[in-house]
Amino acid sequence: MKYADYDALVVEWGVELIGWTEGAGVCPIKRINTAPQLRRLLAALNNGACHWEQLPEDEWSKRKAAYKARMDAGLGRQRAPRRDRGVSRKGKQPISNDIVNSDSSDEENLDAA
Repeated sequence: MKYADYDALVVEWGVELIGWTEGAGVCPIKRINTAPQLRRLLAALNNGACHWEQLPEDEWSKRKAAYKARMDAGLGRQRAPRRDRGVSRKGKQPISNDIVNSDSSDEENLDAA
């Protein structure tokens, strides 16, 4: 169970995780950091108390509409801006003119020989 945005997963696939053992909302497994929490979750997964369930069509439609409204309002999870934002990202440039010129003069010497 590795995902960052549970709501996006529910909206995209139309499934819901029932019986989550830790806290009010579903969170990525890396945020559960104690052995008792992990044991509780593992036991719930193994015995079927925690499982994925298909949403009914009308509930799925409501979730999609609510999620879209949150995203349109700018309340959703957004990517962090790039650290190099505003910096030109040109392709690889030659290291120096000397290297480029020495390569062409070597070819001329080979042709003359």
